[in-house]
Amino acid sequence: MRAKKIMYDHIIIASADPTTLLGNIKKAIDKGDIQTWAYDLQGDFTHVLAPWQDKAWLQPSAEGPGLVFRIFLAEKKVPHPAELKSFLLKDFSSVLSLQFEYLAKGHHIRIG
Repeated sequence: MRAKKIMYDHIIIASADPTTLLGNIKKAIDKGDIQTWAYDLQGDFTHVLAPWQDKAWLQPSAEGPGLVFRIFLAEKKVPHPAELKSFLLKDFSSVLSLQFEYLAKGHHIRIG
């Protein structure tokens, strides 16, 4: 089991059906439409490119009217946690906006 340390930032995606949205994100990864992210057996998402691979995870959960991704960093592998957190938030949000056009329209993605 990997060691994780919670960071108190997260990504919130407004959705009437967060469970379906999560399934669609995983399908896009499985089909190769999203190539820079993967998910593990626990359902957590991680960036697949060096230098970010296996240094942080986004843990999804359906909460209220949206899908929330909490950021967890590997305790001993992250020399610059603020830089990594910023990169992950921007990259994941950008990838989802490109893949799912309706997320790019309006304020569907928030960083909290």
